[in-house]
Amino acid sequence: MRQSIRGFTNCNIIMGKLLFIWLFFFSITVSATTFYAKNFGVTGDDITDDGPAIRKAIEAISLASGEKTLVFEQGKTYLSYNQ
Repeated sequence: MRQSIRGFTNCNIIMGKLLFIWLFFFSITVSATTFYAKNFGVTGDDITDDGPAIRKAIEAISLASGEKTLVFEQGKTYLSYNQ
């Protein structure tokens, strides 16, 4: 018969420890970098050509390592004219 500690079997305790170690390791090794478009001069005012600022943002985040996200403000209109 298995011994239990406060209702948990030894197997449950070991699995819990392994899960904790896995989650801890995963949180350290996976780092995501978030970039905000407005920090690169993107206005989203439906008047200004945001194309150059968006290109500048994409070039800058391409140099960063790991997972990257470029965030645009919700509810704005971004214009980019072909040059």
